[in-house]
Amino acid sequence: MPQHPSRRGVLRGAAVSALAVGAPALVHTPAHAAVPAGWQGSVVGRLAPGLEPFDTAMMELMLAHGIPGAQVAVAMHNKILAFRSYSLTQDPAEQVTDTSVFRIASLSKSVTAAAATRMLYSSALSRTETAIPWLGLSPVSTKLGEATVQRMLRHEGGLGAAEPPENGDLATYLYLRARGISASLPPTRADRLRALEPRTDAAYGAAGQYAYSNTGYHLLGHLIADAAGVPYETYVQNGILSPLGITRMRLGHTTVKAGGEVNYHVPSGTPPATTVMDGSGAKVPAPYGEYNLDGYLGSGSWLARAVDFLQFMKVMNGTKPTILSQAAVSEIRSRSEAYAPNAASWSGYGWRVTPFGSSGYISENTGRLNGLLSHAFQWSTGHSVVGIINKSHFTSVPDLAAALNKGRSSTDPYAFYQQTDYTPLYFPNAAV
Repeated sequence: MPQHPSRRGVLRGAAVSALAVGAPALVHTPAHAAVPAGWQGSVVGRLAPGLEPFDTAMMELMLAHGIPGAQVAVAMHNKILAFRSYSLTQDPAEQVTDTSVFRIASLSKSVTAAAATRMLYSSALSRTETAIPWLGLSPVSTKLGEATVQRMLRHEGGLGAAEPPENGDLATYLYLRARGISASLPPTRADRLRALEPRTDAAYGAAGQYAYSNTGYHLLGHLIADAAGVPYETYVQNGILSPLGITRMRLGHTTVKAGGEVNYHVPSGTPPATTVMDGSGAKVPAPYGEYNLDGYLGSGSWLARAVDFLQFMKVMNGTKPTILSQAAVSEIRSRSEAYAPNAASWSGYGWRVTPFGSSGYISENTGRLNGLLSHAFQWSTGHSVVGIINKSHFTSVPDLAAALNKGRSSTDPYAFYQQTDYTPLYFPNAAV
């Protein structure tokens, strides 16, 4: 459990006068949040005046759940207004700074969806093709042939019913071994693909109907790599991230930390998990062997700072046409025929879309793996918010979305976004 030193941490929220040649002058007023009782940690980073309620909401969440570290980033109309890193204690091993990266779990699906949609509009992929010819699969069931690119993007490929249980890597290994098929721990790409081939019709759901599927996005990651002729990570970095000036996002690994990567935690008393990283049967902390992050690829392998994902989200408002055109963005948010015209929400490509008013919408996504939780919102009004924490477990999930909404509902970003933009500070080499 976190140790709380007696010395009170200091909130360090400063502004800069000019971030680069031609950058707008920024407000000099220091930010001061209402610090909840018991807070002894620190907060670092930039915060436009008026956004202090985000600090208060995150500190309250961290205190309530003993969360060692977190980040939040906020933007309005493509202008970054805040990027904050929170540390619950002064323990040097648990300090979160503006260079710290986190696993983002299923927020990775939004990145994969953007990459796949970009390929649709360059004709490198088509909406109606499947993974079978690309990946050389020989499935027993014809159902896999109904999982088209577009259906997988919307979680409508019928693959959700075939999902393994919570510990998918071990389930895949045992599934193959039970059928006399050679497999290894952790499962390789070939193992994961082979596990699809013996499945019968009964293992699939109805194509064209929503059923959340990690498998679909795993396959999309491989399709992107094969269609591009380069690794999935390379295609995303070169085609999407680098033009936006994002240099810290990369694919993560289960047992090898990236530079600046935070530690991950589960609630006290959570039993250790059996590792899937080898066949030893060793018991390990859940974030470090219960799942094989390396194998998740397009469904959940990315590392990022909150501000990196916020910068990536700028492609979703149609103002970065060299990456995604307005037509492509509209398609990502579009509603399929699986939903009624008056549906309260639907699954777009890598985002949950909720309409409001006559033409407004909220796009959101959540990432969850044992050891972390991430959430991202984007409103058609121009407001975007991203939050990540490094402590969670499927048996006890903090309400990160509620904390982010609490911060947002207590602020008015329209009041100051024209005077503040930290984008040049964090992404000085952005080309678009």
